[in-house]
Amino acid sequence: MTINTASKANFYAFIPLFLVLIIDAMGVGLVFPVLSPIYMQVEGGILATTSLESTRNLLYGVTLAGFSFAMFFGAPLLGDLSDQIGRKKVLIICLAGTAISFFISALGIHYKSVVLLILGRFIGGFCAGSQPIAQAAITDISTAKNKALNLSLISAAFSIGFVIGPVMGGFLSDTTISPWFNYSTPFFVATVLSLSNAFGLYFTFKETYHPVNPPAIDFFKGFKLLLSVFERKDILLLVMVYFISEAAWTLYFQYMSLYLVHAYQFTAAQIGQYMSVLGVVFVLNMLVIVPLTIRWIRLETAILFGLMLCFVGMLASVFIRSEDMQWILLFPINIGTGLVYTTSLALFSNAVDKNSQGWIMGVVSAVVSLAWFITGMVIGPLASIHIITPFIVASVLLLASVIGMWIYIQQHSSK
Repeated sequence: MTINTASKANFYAFIPLFLVLIIDAMGVGLVFPVLSPIYMQVEGGILATTSLESTRNLLYGVTLAGFSFAMFFGAPLLGDLSDQIGRKKVLIICLAGTAISFFISALGIHYKSVVLLILGRFIGGFCAGSQPIAQAAITDISTAKNKALNLSLISAAFSIGFVIGPVMGGFLSDTTISPWFNYSTPFFVATVLSLSNAFGLYFTFKETYHPVNPPAIDFFKGFKLLLSVFERKDILLLVMVYFISEAAWTLYFQYMSLYLVHAYQFTAAQIGQYMSVLGVVFVLNMLVIVPLTIRWIRLETAILFGLMLCFVGMLASVFIRSEDMQWILLFPINIGTGLVYTTSLALFSNAVDKNSQGWIMGVVSAVVSLAWFITGMVIGPLASIHIITPFIVASVLLLASVIGMWIYIQQHSSK
């Protein structure tokens, strides 16, 4: 079989984008296992030994929330900017900004400065626009026939990077492996990865988009996207269900590493292993379970099934508190989450016309960022009430989303 010139050009354009997402996800993943020990470890952490546990929980949550808060503003802004000056320049800006954020965070850990660490994560959140821009670039070079496949490969690339990253983070922060390793090492390595990514992209990637009538840049686009949903009564309930379910999962995901440290004294290396298994489950879910599920049942039913699976897993985590069970429960929770995420995107896309596809994907991005920000802010206070309070709240949210999705299905089955 021969490949025409256009197909070859698209293939070679795709490779650097694929590498961008793998390395970008590795940079994110290798940092995550380190954040909990940084705040929770009394000796060798970033806080004074006299710091209260409630203070440690709160600052951990604020560090996570700062990233999401900045992303809420930055992602739409960088997306508009890529429509003005092209994908390549903005991707390089994102990667350079990410490198700066990791470096500042590393300095914060080295000098035990919470302010620098939070500042670094804030900058990182604002520059965390590489995935949607890479998706836009893939759309630019894709045909109608291969667009879905190319976009699925984007998700696979990000997942592969996230599987590798946590293991690296745990390894690079383990002083028993090398005296040179400490909690700041993964951040310094992530700095180098991001800079290498930027240089590689500069020399290998050819611009895929040349603006003709670029839209105006709007700093408050995230807020406007959220408010615009209230004008669409046909999808308002569906968006609310998605937001509530996303809040439940992000509460679980952002709290889990903190919980493992509190309850079972997990090290950074053990957290990295846990996160990597979670990533493997997510990849297998996307490649096998989701395609098989949506082949046999309706999208709405698949979402309801995924929400129920998440709810059962989350509720079990409230009542069955053992280390082995946490490894087991990550399967139903994350399989259900992946099913809800993928089928919700398809249902959102089907619910609007062709001219509104960009709008609805922007709404989804804004909803996700808001969910991550809110849950990051409440993790500390909830964990300070009781070690399982975040799981209880997540279970209640999932139950509400199950009820909301059932109502949505009943409303639309009669039409």
